[in-house]
Amino acid sequence: MNPQTTSASESIADHAAGVIETYLTEVQRHMKIAVKPGRKSAEAVHQPRVFARRAYASLKVYEQWISDRQQRWFCKQLTRIRDVAGRLRDLDVLIERYQSVSQNEQSSSKRLRKVLPGLRKKRLDRLTELKALHVRLMSEKKYASHQSALLAKLKSRSIQNNAEERYEAFARLRIMAVAEKFVSLGSLPLNSLEVIHRFRIGAKKLRYTLEVLSDAFPEDRFVVIHKTVTRLQDLLGEINDCRLARRRLRKWSAKCFSKKLSQQLKSQLLVEQDRQKSLRKELSAHWNSQSIADFQSLIDDLLAV
Repeated sequence: MNPQTTSASESIADHAAGVIETYLTEVQRHMKIAVKPGRKSAEAVHQPRVFARRAYASLKVYEQWISDRQQRWFCKQLTRIRDVAGRLRDLDVLIERYQSVSQNEQSSSKRLRKVLPGLRKKRLDRLTELKALHVRLMSEKKYASHQSALLAKLKSRSIQNNAEERYEAFARLRIMAVAEKFVSLGSLPLNSLEVIHRFRIGAKKLRYTLEVLSDAFPEDRFVVIHKTVTRLQDLLGEINDCRLARRRLRKWSAKCFSKKLSQQLKSQLLVEQDRQKSLRKELSAHWNSQSIADFQSLIDDLLAV
């Protein structure tokens, strides 16, 4: 959620500075945790990606108050962090998924015995890449220097007249635009992975924009719509995890020189295919014409305040 609380004397630029500073600082903090020696949990790697997305969303929401040069620099670096941490997190998902195979399923255990070491090796390579990015951006103070310059510029652009009223109107317009795009994407037939992928991206944009601007709306109405979007995004994310797992396994199988390992990878592909099919059925039951209408009503109620 948005950690910033708007006061009557605060301008949009003031609010932007507070939110952006919080998210950019959290990116730094979680990057440091993720690359800490001995840190192996998937959640530790997931957090830099999450906060990079939130920081990116906050920059986009307030882009008219930020110079093009500052916007480009931070968006480029946050995209790098998100992509590297994302590839690492995708491997963690595969490793945790395959480790969870029941030990009494001997055929599955044997099939995955040679798969897991390869995944762990790939994970180590990606972690090395994340550490190098951390050194280049954080340890050399480039990130902190750019952050200070951006915040100083924002605070110098503060406008004080009727700040709260303008902020709430601004927030409604931003949410309206992103929500319209989300509903438009969700109204398409979700009969292909490409359409589902675009819908997932729309859900992420709406969720993070809602979080950036959360304090412009009554908490009770905001919580309902945020939970709805988060639940849907989680389901779409699981479908995407299967899509990425299948793509990675196909590429790995094609490059594999061991016939036995290649067969093991292809067998796991079928497992991911079945999992994805089940999740898509769940999506069809969860998101339909009635749920779209209900969601639109929630948005209308939120923006009518």
